[in-house]
Formats: sequence, C-alpha cells, structure tokens
Amino acid sequence: MKIGRIFLLCVVSLLTSVSGVFPQTAMAPAYPNRTVKIIVPFTAGSNTDILARVLADKLGSLWK
Repeated sequence: MKIGRIFLLCVVSLLTSVSGVFPQTAMAPAYPNRTVKIIVPFTAGSNTDILARVLADKLGSLWK
C-alpha cells in the first residue's frame, strides 16, 4: 500500500512538472524542433526509470 502511494505521488509530481509544456506547444506548433532528452538520475529498472520510459513513449507519439 505504501509503494502505491509513493508511485502515485511520483506520477502526480511528474505530470504537474510536465504540464507547463503543453500550453507552449499550443502556441508553437513547431516544438520540439530537435531531439528532447529525458535524463533520469536513478538506476535502470527503478520506478522513476519506468515512469520516465512510459512518459517518453507517450511524448514521442504526441510529438512524433
């Protein structure tokens, strides 16, 4: 149960930190005009890494 709360907190914090990007994409349709890198300072396979990979897949399909 505690891990679920921590995961939910991570998801919410990432979504709120990324939410500032979406209004800018509506104003600038050419964004991103180069490769975007997501740097995760944690070990591979951790919850943060998995969440970043899911987020990267979604952003990749959104931004093409």
